[in-house]
Amino acid sequence: MLKTLAQHLISDEIHHPIITRVYRTILILTILSIVIIAILDTKAQIHTEYADIFHRVYFLFYFMLFIDFSLRLVGAFYGLNIKNSNELDHNSYSSTKDYLLSFYGLVDFISSVLFFFLLFDIRLQDAKTVLSLFTLLKLARYSPALVILKDVFVSERKTLFASLYVMMILTISTSAILYFVERDVNKDGFSSLLDSIWWSVITLSTVGYGDIIPQTALGKFLGGLAAISGFGMFALPAGILANGFANEIKRLKEMASWSMVAKVPFFSSLDSAAIFDIASLLRVRRFRKNEIIIKEGSVGESMYFILEGRVKVVSKHLNVVLKKGDFFGEIALLKNIPRVATVIANERCELLELSRYDFQNLISSRPNLLEDIQNVAAKRYKD
Repeated sequence: MLKTLAQHLISDEIHHPIITRVYRTILILTILSIVIIAILDTKAQIHTEYADIFHRVYFLFYFMLFIDFSLRLVGAFYGLNIKNSNELDHNSYSSTKDYLLSFYGLVDFISSVLFFFLLFDIRLQDAKTVLSLFTLLKLARYSPALVILKDVFVSERKTLFASLYVMMILTISTSAILYFVERDVNKDGFSSLLDSIWWSVITLSTVGYGDIIPQTALGKFLGGLAAISGFGMFALPAGILANGFANEIKRLKEMASWSMVAKVPFFSSLDSAAIFDIASLLRVRRFRKNEIIIKEGSVGESMYFILEGRVKVVSKHLNVVLKKGDFFGEIALLKNIPRVATVIANERCELLELSRYDFQNLISSRPNLLEDIQNVAAKRYKD
């Protein structure tokens, strides 16, 4: 019973069943509600007035998190969270231990601890606030952006450490220089190197509290140079992360495009390099059921490859249904004539679109594809 429930509710498959999506939505709303209540509960007036109500609501929400942790524990025990697991070589103890020691396992466990506090009526306000805010980390499981950010940190770690080292050198250097320049005339502000470091950090970060300022002309000049340097130095890690994030997004898009093109049977005979080149030319288009994709008589500016779904091709001499792996719209591009048929989505469809310009470049570089397209088109209209 628990195994079946866990299998349906905590599924990690790409195409989730409806019960999994509903469960995830409830869990996400529960976590967000916990965080909102924790923030409101820090207001003394609200806490005094709604303490009992918050306590009961907390109990309900944390019971939900405890159930989620229990299901994931069961899932780990039976190997439900391991893709392509084999029951014959599955080790329940090992997979359970791996889950509990993993990042998500620790987050799930800590997030469910407050349930026992509430169960035994242990009212530790600060602990409740901290644990409630901690539950936000559970959302990382459903946020690809956080996973991408983690990968960026890992891939750019050497560059980041180098920039942080340069920042540290700049901070210590400016602190030491201002300390020796200002210490005799500005004993309140630069009485020690620690005070100078505080000034340097605040100045280089361009915040500038103004609690410590240079008094001498040389000190002000050097302080101005430090402030200007701060624009570049403290922006450097942000630039590295932004560039790494953009590159990672681009890489994932290219991988997804390659995977989609590789699914099309028409391209199955091509090598990986060729598929990668073609993937860069195609863009994904989605159409609703009964939506007109192309209309007879219109100007043909692109052709389409079907990834998912079916379409109906209708004209005076043609009425066929095309399915996953087929393509259409090639006639207008091959003969440079208006569309010869209307194409309507039979159901929700996902297509790959190839523009006229890219089509011409593609067939000029790969003549064999042009021959294959012509053969398929001739056969379709002959039938």
